[in-house]
This record gives sequence, C-alpha cells and structure tokens, in this order.
Amino acid sequence: MTTTRSLRDRPEISLRDISRLGDADPRGRRGVASTVFAVLVMSAWPCAAAWGIEPNYAKVDLERWHCRLCAFETASYRQGDWVVGAAHVADAQPRFGRDSGLDRAGPHAELGARYRRMTANGVAVEFVGTDLGLRSRALRLHIRDPRRIDFRLEHRGLPRRVSRDGRVSHRGRTALALPTGWTAAFDSRDLTALPANRRSVINATQRDRTAATVRYRAGTRASTIRWRAEAGFVSETREGTEETFADFQYQATALPKPIDQRTEAFQAGIGFDHRRLLLTATYRNARFRNRHGFLEWDSPWLGPRVSQGRKALAPDNDADTLSLVGRARLGTGTTVHATLTRSEITQNAAFLPYTTNGELALEALPDNLAGRVTTFAGTFNLVSRVTERLRVSIRHRDRDRANHTPTLALTPVVGDSYVPGTVTSRAYGFDTAKSEARVHYRLTNAVKVELGTDARRIRRNATEVRGNDQRRSWAAFSANVPGGLQVRIGATAARRRATDFVAVTNNNPLTRRFHQAARQTQEWTAGLRYGVPDRGLSFGFEANARRARYPESTLGLRRNDDSAWGGDIAYAPDPRVTFVAYFSTEEASSVTVGSPIVGMAPDAVWHYATNDAVDTAGASLVVRGLLRDRLELELDVVESDGGARYVTRHRGDASHFPTLVSDLKSLDVRLRYRWRTRSYLLLRYRRDDYRAADWALLGGDLDAVRNLVPFGRTAPEYVNALFSLSLQTAL
Repeated sequence: MTTTRSLRDRPEISLRDISRLGDADPRGRRGVASTVFAVLVMSAWPCAAAWGIEPNYAKVDLERWHCRLCAFETASYRQGDWVVGAAHVADAQPRFGRDSGLDRAGPHAELGARYRRMTANGVAVEFVGTDLGLRSRALRLHIRDPRRIDFRLEHRGLPRRVSRDGRVSHRGRTALALPTGWTAAFDSRDLTALPANRRSVINATQRDRTAATVRYRAGTRASTIRWRAEAGFVSETREGTEETFADFQYQATALPKPIDQRTEAFQAGIGFDHRRLLLTATYRNARFRNRHGFLEWDSPWLGPRVSQGRKALAPDNDADTLSLVGRARLGTGTTVHATLTRSEITQNAAFLPYTTNGELALEALPDNLAGRVTTFAGTFNLVSRVTERLRVSIRHRDRDRANHTPTLALTPVVGDSYVPGTVTSRAYGFDTAKSEARVHYRLTNAVKVELGTDARRIRRNATEVRGNDQRRSWAAFSANVPGGLQVRIGATAARRRATDFVAVTNNNPLTRRFHQAARQTQEWTAGLRYGVPDRGLSFGFEANARRARYPESTLGLRRNDDSAWGGDIAYAPDPRVTFVAYFSTEEASSVTVGSPIVGMAPDAVWHYATNDAVDTAGASLVVRGLLRDRLELELDVVESDGGARYVTRHRGDASHFPTLVSDLKSLDVRLRYRWRTRSYLLLRYRRDDYRAADWALLGGDLDAVRNLVPFGRTAPEYVNALFSLSLQTAL
C-alpha cells in the first residue's frame, strides 16, 4: 500500500483526486478534506477574498503525522529520488579536489540516488548513494525490523590528493632503479643527469572502506529481559603513492613510497537489558597487512660504500580486543556507566638485515621482533541530578600499557658504512589515570554555573621523565539576560609537575621534551550573543586565549600561546531569506631554546620563535520561494589569509625564514529550480583562488641543497572553477 506523505509533491491536487485516494488512511483523508473545506470557506468570505487569501496546498506537510503511542509508523510509504548530471573542472589541481576526487580537469559524472520504503508491519528499507561518479562515492543500505533485525551495509571512498608535480629519477615500484648511465657525485650540483632523467610522481592515495553490521534483538518491550546480539565486518584498502626520504648518513634522496595496505576487522557482541541494568560484551579482531615490506633504491651519490639502500615499510600486525560495557540507573536521577577493555597487539614481522653492505661482519638478527603489547582501559562515569537545580558528575579513567617485547642487543649501522657500537632495545610502557568532578547549578532558568576539577597521573618506563602529575580547575558562567542578550564566561588553570630527569638517551640533560616537562597553563573563554526581539537579527562574539609556560625547561620549549576571537551576524527578514556573515582571527606563537653542545654555554644558545596567524571572513545567503516558489538560491563566500613567520636568534643575530603563506578566496553558488512537479534542475558554480608559499618546497632549484635530491615540488597557486548541472527526479 502506498500513500502520499506530502501534498508538496502534488501541488495540482484537486478534490476529485482526494476522493480517489481509496487506499489512504481514513483519518488522513478526513484531515485533508477538512483542511481543503476550511480553505474554500475562507476564500468565499468577502473579507478573506479582499485580503487575497487563496488555497495553497504546497504548505500542507504530513511528515509530522506520527503516532506517538505506536512502536513504528503505522502508515506504509515509499519515496525516493535520483540525481544524474555532469560536472566540469577547469584545471587539474590536487588541492582543489583533495578529498573529493575532483583533481582531474575535464568532465566528471554526478550520480546519486535515495530510496526509502516502510511496509505496513513496520519494516523499513533505506538506500542512499552519493557522489557515485567520483572516487569519494558513498553508499549506505539500512534494513530495519523494529521487532528483531537491524542490518547496515556501508561503503565509502576516501581519496587523498596531495600533489602531482613531484619528480624523481628512479624507476620502479618497490625496487627503484636509476636510469642507465647515471653518473654519481658527492654534490647535487655535479649530478649532471638529474634534470634530464626525472619522471613525475603523483602523491595520492585511495582509501576504500566497506562495513557490514547486523543486530538482533530478542524479547518485547514487555519482557523482563531483552537480549541483543551483534556481528560486524570491516574491510579497508589503501592504495597509491606517498613521498618519503632516505639517507646515507648525510646524503638524502627523495623517493616515491608504494602504498598497498589492507585492514580487516571482525567483531561480535552480546548483551541484555534488564529493567534498570544494561550489560554488553564485545570481541574484536583486527588485522593489518602491508603487501610491500620494504623499499630498495639505487644510490645516486658517490659517497656511500654501497650502491643500493633498503628501507623497511609498515609491518604487519594483529590486535584482539575484549570490552565490557555496563549501565545502571539508580533511583530516578542517577546513572552509572562503566567500561572495561583489554587489548593485545602482536607484531612478528621478520627483521631486515642491518645493512646492504656485505663487507661488514655482523651477528645475525633474530627471526622476528616477537612484539607483544597488552593494554587495559577502564572508565567509570556517574551522573546524578541531585535536585531540580543541581547536577553532579564524577568520572574516572585508567589506562595501562605493558610492553612484553623481549629486550634485544642490536648493532646499528650508520650510513651503511660503520658500526658505532651495540645498543640495547627498550620496551616502552606506561599507565595513566584521570579523575574528574563537575558540578552544574542552575541559579535561575536563565543563569547557570559550572565548577570542575580533575587530576591526572602518568607513569612511564624507559624515558627521561618517568612521571607527571597534573591538577586542573575551571569555572564557567552563562546567563540569558532579558531582552535577548546571552553571556558566557569561563576560566581554566592547570599545573603539571614532572619527576627528576633520568639520562637514558644521548640528549642534552638540560633539554626537556614538551610533553614530559613541567608546565603551567591558563585559559580564558568568553562569548556574547544578542538577538533583537521580533526582528530576525542577532549578533555574536566569541574569544578565547591559552597560555602555557615551562618553568623548569632550561632547553626545549619555553612557552606556547594561542588565541582566537571572532564574531558573526545573522539576519532573517523573512522565513524564506537568511543571511549570515562572520569573521575570525586565530594566532599561535612559541619560543624554543636550544644548544648544539652539552651544557648551557651562552655563546652556543639559540632561540627559535614561531608565529602563525589565520584571518577568515565569510558570508552565506539562502533565498527560497523565488520565481513563484520555483527557485532556491544558496551562496557562500569565504576569504582566508594565513601566514607563518619563523626566526632564529643566535648571539644577537636574527635569521628570518621566508614567510609561509596560505591564502584562499572561494565562491560557491547553488541553484535549485523546480522544472516539473517532481523534477528539479540543480546548478552549481564554485571558484577557488588559492596562493601558497613554502620555503621547504624548492621547486625547480634541484641543487639548492648540496646533499639533497628533492622532489622539485612547488607551492600550489591556482585559480580553478567547477561547473555542474544535474537533474533530480522524485520516484
């Protein structure tokens, strides 16, 4: 049985058509007839006619006609639409189509479909497909029986386009060979064959993810115990090429790295719901496989004692996880939620030889790493509404990581040339704990206060700083002032302590790693919003600032600050018109102190300062009901200017790096025109004007660094446009 859910799909419907809806719900028929009769009466009334009132069936919408007491929507229905069209991209720009696959110039197909159906017994089927003509395609199938079964099947393509202007002299995929007749040299300026023997490298990957999940429920709402079971499978492939570098001690070479990886995961779970208690157990097994275990390449340099290098790629590994999730309701206002998770990760890939230099006499490596790591994580959350105004939440989280990998005596080879000595591997492990308490209090219906504190602890082994303890406190205040004003203010203060330094590495003992060092942090947030009553106009302003200091770090990161502020204005003079304009400014800065020698000699100390800033402004406009309610317009304009400045100071002299630049101006226009009763024409025009500058990209200056063979990429700078025309038709 099929019924019409909305008369907007049939604006030309008449009383004669209504009388023919014999299979529709009688209540719905009477409701529509009553509405039509009321409109006709108002149209016949003299005053109403003078006001220009006339029937407008396009406003009748039955989508909210739901039965609140039913387990599912009793009325069956079927609806859907499909989209077919074409898009044209003016120029091939990887950044323009970075995550969509629109990085190739020329035509692209635009395909999409949606279908939903519900039967009289409540079984629902939904299919959604978007971007089917692109590599970013997404498909979803959902079949749901409200009494028993829930099945989902999803597929998603995730392209990642980085660049296509990189060039290398090597040929091959995993065994990279130089062209015949290559002349090696110590200096990149003497690599005479370098400019002429280079092929392009497309730095891009394609990730495809497919997932299937089925859930089964046993029992009804009246049952004392309701059981549930779940099983799922996920398969993800990743193929393409990425950039990497390899070196022989002090001579580096740019190389294309092959990507051909697969991840598969299977999970199964069972649980039950008994009145106020819910408990679920889930097992998950995941496997990662890399088709290419290593990369070999010919050396372009004259310096190394070997003609070929070898580099290991990501190894295969497996992970097994068992988790328990529980939830209990205590009384009328308290809920307890807890999780326990245990995982085991193994990695047993075979070792590669130390070096390709067969002249070095080295002891044989073990067959494999025999790597094994176990983790345990537990969380406990309690939320209680003590009174109508007071709500309290308490949380605790604990995580342990134990590394059971055997300790190995290894003999590293530097530059495939000499052996500095034997080293012993270290198995890294840690355990962390965090406890948190929050109090939410509602002074009035318009004024709310939040207070909170937490304590964090971390303990490590085989590191320079074995432990950190941190305490953090915060307060937040929000109020809705009569007249349309909203105020929000917050402040946070934190202090992290560190244990004594342990010299387990060759680092300068005065250096502290920023994630292990003692730190003091302060943060402020504020927000204002004002809505003009009965005007459809509102203004907003937000700002936040964070300051971090590392008082015990003689060398290393000394300070790290970031801030942001911005505002917006929204105006809706008519229900069919909405305008929004906004701006924001973000800034981050840091200072790092370093020394190339052990100790703190004043003449050897240098200061490295960074400052990054991004200014963004934009506007959006939505207009509906144009051309007698046939045309809809959406317009977006964005302009963003970003810059990064780095400077190094040593003995009073300042060395400024060239400024990093990332500027974007974008225009996006979308039109939707009702061509026929169930058909729409979709028109889109997008234009991007982008400019970047990066001193790390050397462009065509291949011998700018004498001991480096670069990719020769340049920073992207382009003006590109997309034009698409599609037809959307309802089924």
